[in-house]
Amino acid sequence: MTGAKTDYNTATVRFRFYLGPTAVPEHPHVIDVVRTVCAGVYGRLDAFDVVRVDPATARADNVQVTPTLERTFPAPARRFFGDFTDPERLHRLLTEDRRTLELAPLDEAHSPRVLS
Repeated sequence: MTGAKTDYNTATVRFRFYLGPTAVPEHPHVIDVVRTVCAGVYGRLDAFDVVRVDPATARADNVQVTPTLERTFPAPARRFFGDFTDPERLHRLLTEDRRTLELAPLDEAHSPRVLS
C-alpha cells in the first residue's frame, strides 16, 4: 500500500455471502447478523449480496465451502469461512481486514460496534 488512507465516506465496500442451497435453517438470523457486522466495521456497504450456491455457481465463483463471506471490493478480495453465528468473532476478523486495507478511521457516528 502507498500509505495513503481511504476515507470511509468515499470508499465503497462490497460483500458476497455464499450459502449452500439449504443453509442456515437453524440460524435464520445469520444473514442479518453478518450484514450488520460488516456495516458496523466498514461504516457502510455499497453491496451485500447473498448467493445460494449450486454446483455451477460454486465452480464459476471458485467457492470451495459454504458458508463463505467474500469482500469483493476494495481489492484485494478476501474470503472468510466457518461459523458466522458468533458476531464477536466475525467483528474481530473484519476489523483486522479493515486495518490491512488502511482505510481512514471511522468517525464517532460510524464507529464499529460488537453485537450482543
